[in-house]
Amino acid sequence: MNIKQIRYFVAVAEEQHMGRAAARLHLSQPPLTRQIKALEEELGVALFKRTPQGVDLTEAGRSFWKDAGNIQDLIEQATERTRRVGNGQIGRLDVGIFGSAVLTTIPKILFSFTRSYPGVETVLHNAPFPLQVEALLQRRVLIAFDRHIPDNDELSTELVEEDRLIFAINKFHPLSKMRQVSLSDLATERLVWGRKKIIGPKALEPFHDQGISPNIVYESPDMITTISLVGGGLGIALVPVSMSKIRFPNVVFRPLKQKEKLNFDLYCVFRKDEKSPLLREMLNVVRAYRDNKKQDE
Repeated sequence: MNIKQIRYFVAVAEEQHMGRAAARLHLSQPPLTRQIKALEEELGVALFKRTPQGVDLTEAGRSFWKDAGNIQDLIEQATERTRRVGNGQIGRLDVGIFGSAVLTTIPKILFSFTRSYPGVETVLHNAPFPLQVEALLQRRVLIAFDRHIPDNDELSTELVEEDRLIFAINKFHPLSKMRQVSLSDLATERLVWGRKKIIGPKALEPFHDQGISPNIVYESPDMITTISLVGGGLGIALVPVSMSKIRFPNVVFRPLKQKEKLNFDLYCVFRKDEKSPLLREMLNVVRAYRDNKKQDE
């Protein structure tokens, strides 16, 4: 028994006429008759009996018709589901997230994706970047968002948005009165710095280039803690400009002087050999977000 025979049987049962069923199926009557006969021989029962008007179902035929209809519906559902999975419209998408972008950009991208693909279950995994890289290599996440570029030949990186570092300053500090702040202004200031490479060692290079040894008095586990320490008057911090969109008590944000601009861009990372349609669709959403943001700027 095969799917074709079931489809042929249902057509004959519904039309109650071999000729009309053959026309509906776009084939001649003899092949249809042979397929029905082969099905009856395999089942060992007669499914139809001839009538002056055409054919009618036997008792066994009526019983088989109910099941055949259910089988055909399940096949159609399975076919449609398979197509949707192949097109990245349903399934499970595991996403690695971490850092300040969770407060700004990443929710916008996830909202756009889930609105376009409501049948996809999106599961978030919050962990520092080294663990995200490990999860990507082990295929436990399909894509990760972070501000660091991994040094791994198995992974690809794509820019999500350009960002830069600015100063978070306590509003009672004298530097808060300045429109722009220079790195040299921090030569004697107390700094709050992110540990575990939250900002990264490259952010220290401009200080060293000017002969400045940053006075790092506190290390914090994340951006929220970093800026909260600034609000408490414990120091000044370099943070992504995206953090300035969030209001913190007693904290103001000031840009660096133009010549001292420090990039702190957001990237998405994924396996080079990953062929998942879900990854393809997520990357399409990321690219659309990036393009739209550039147009708005």
